[in-house]
Amino acid sequence: MTRFPFSAIYGLDDVKQALAAAAADPKIKTVLIRGSAGSAKTTAARSSGILFGRKIVNVPAGISEDDLFGCLDTETAIKEGRRTLKKGLMASGHGNILFVDDADLMDRSTMCQMLDFVKNGTVLAERDGISGSYPCDTVLIATAGTDGSEMSPHILD
Repeated sequence: MTRFPFSAIYGLDDVKQALAAAAADPKIKTVLIRGSAGSAKTTAARSSGILFGRKIVNVPAGISEDDLFGCLDTETAIKEGRRTLKKGLMASGHGNILFVDDADLMDRSTMCQMLDFVKNGTVLAERDGISGSYPCDTVLIATAGTDGSEMSPHILD
């Protein structure tokens, strides 16, 4: 897949500065890019992988908690009779960048959990009577529109 070069993005100075700061400072775990449709916020976010030297893992806004955080590994349960946790998509974010386009459309509870897990560096999953955890040292980059969709103060923080 051909990516638009980060250095070729014209304007968006605040966005580019925020992404560069997150790439340089490991204490910065999240960047939210807000703007109107067509403002190149998604292009900037997707092209920032070069700054981090990491792969970008796309998180669909409509993803289920099971798919994102983890769930019962039914294959192991059936074949071996053991109840174990199957890691979610956030496991792919470990050492990489998680990217949510249109985060304002994501379920608020799911987004808040994801923010907490990114901040803490560990995903805690409790599903179907099993508990498990796995590391997720990542940066979360998200985009959101400014067309009237409301985001909770926790997410905006």
